Amino acid sequence: MELDGPGGGLLHVRQQLQRPKGKPTLVPVKSRMGVRSIPLPSVTVLALRERQTAQQAERRLIGEEGWQADDLCVQF
Repeated sequence: MELDGPGGGLLHVRQQLQRPKGKPTLVPVKSRMGVRSIPLPSVTVLALRERQTAQQAERRLIGEEGWQADDLCVQF
């Protein structure tokens, strides 16, 4: 994910979440057409940055041992 572009950012789709037998698993997208970049408006970038800040505070409060997030949004 790129969040510093002019007027917003880009979300790069490279994997998808599937749940074979109920277990969440990241797998490559099904086709080459699935690999894409999606423009993000600046309001979305702001919301993602705010969520990242809140999540870091939650992680510090809970501690690494108790943290159970999937971290599906890669660090940006």
